Amino acid sequence: MFRFTIRDVLLLTLLVAVIMAWLMDRNGIRGERARMAQREAVLISQKNLVVDQVIRADIRVAEMREFHHRVLTAALFHGLEIRGLNDLIDQAEQARSNSCPWPNGPTAP
Repeated sequence: MFRFTIRDVLLLTLLVAVIMAWLMDRNGIRGERARMAQREAVLISQKNLVVDQVIRADIRVAEMREFHHRVLTAALFHGLEIRGLNDLIDQAEQARSNSCPWPNGPTAP
């Protein structure tokens, strides 16, 4: 029959406690990594939505500029003079270029 001393039982208890603490910490880290990966996926999808909205807005601005150019060209062709509109457009262009975070406009991801 095996005979264990108190010291053997205490060492075995300590060993089991250390192993259990290590396993609990490891599982906690795994759970935290999973939550962080999920949050990262949400943030990436939100970023992609914002980038898509910026690209659509820039396309719409380009379409509006082209339309404006056509209107001005047609007005000049028919001899009409539009006063103040060019100044207004120039001010809007300047304000947009100052507030745009990208120097050459956004780029697609």
